[in-house]
Amino acid sequence: GYTLSNQLPTPELSSAVSYRSLPMSENEPFGQTASGLLAAYQRTLYCVLLERSEVVLRVARYDPKADRQLCHVFSLKERWNILTPYNPLSQRTPESENRRRLSRLIAHLDERGQRWTPTVNRDPSDAWPAEAGVFLCDPPADLAETLGRHYRQHAILSGQPGAPPVLVWLSAIQPGR
Repeated sequence: GYTLSNQLPTPELSSAVSYRSLPMSENEPFGQTASGLLAAYQRTLYCVLLERSEVVLRVARYDPKADRQLCHVFSLKERWNILTPYNPLSQRTPESENRRRLSRLIAHLDERGQRWTPTVNRDPSDAWPAEAGVFLCDPPADLAETLGRHYRQHAILSGQPGAPPVLVWLSAIQPGR
């Protein structure tokens, strides 16, 4: 299996957003608008960390080479997801707390026997800190959404072989609706 070492890396499109809202908070994060949050998620570089390289994914951008590589390395059959427990509801959280949350998430995945590998989500403008997370390999259909809500995330990234990644919006804050 894939494990995460103690050394964590530091670190575009409304039609590609699936809305699966479950109320988590009626309050918008301080200083952020729903449309601003959506734009931030769409700009993010979702980096799947491999042994000697990384695969970079973007919302609604199909990359055949990345798709083939992920399918080959992880023997993907149906789906994958990327999620992070960092910075719940887009509120900056101390690194020590973020790492504790990540450790709990990994322990939960390992207890379930869920295949995963580390990720880091990067803001290309460096306006937001990099966030460590996980790439789930062929998880049960609702696992990533359930975990995203549990860790109070606005959204997760979801994909399947042969298709562009889709942002699955989980938050009560609904951009563009």
